[in-house]
Amino acid sequence: MTASQPTEVKGLRRILGLACHHCPFCSYGRKHPNSLIGKLMHSSLHANHCPAWNAEKALYPETNTAADRKTTN
Repeated sequence: MTASQPTEVKGLRRILGLACHHCPFCSYGRKHPNSLIGKLMHSSLHANHCPAWNAEKALYPETNTAADRKTTN
């Protein structure tokens, strides 16, 4: 499985995950975790409570970074 092939997630969670994955702000935050947007996206307040961010992590588990895993622990 590659980053362009999402795992089996269905319904609204899949739609939210796809929206987050293709969102320019979320993409920038994932690629630049030390930027202001990246820090906001990876903050525990956002990472633990955003349904789209969590759905994206379920759809694309191989794209999760160490920063993603750190905020959920």
